[in-house]
Amino acid sequence: MGNPDRAAHAILNWHIMETNVFELKELDAIIALRRDLHAHPETAYSETRTAALVAEHLICSGIEVHTGIAQTGVVGVLRRGTSARSLMLRAD
Repeated sequence: MGNPDRAAHAILNWHIMETNVFELKELDAIIALRRDLHAHPETAYSETRTAALVAEHLICSGIEVHTGIAQTGVVGVLRRGTSARSLMLRAD
């Protein structure tokens, strides 16, 4: 039987490579979204186009979406497992 530490290390390296490939595939789309948002600025509480784009991208990623929060806010909820623990990220 092989070395279990070496096997675990190989699996971890494969996972890291797989993650990096995913990130590279998504990079062009993320850059395009950022450029689009900067090309179409909106004033405070009038960000309807921005909110719609964010919601669309979250929905396409399989994330539960809630819109209309504080007028133009968008919340994405990603559930993993059964834990009650949570993490919040905010972007303006």
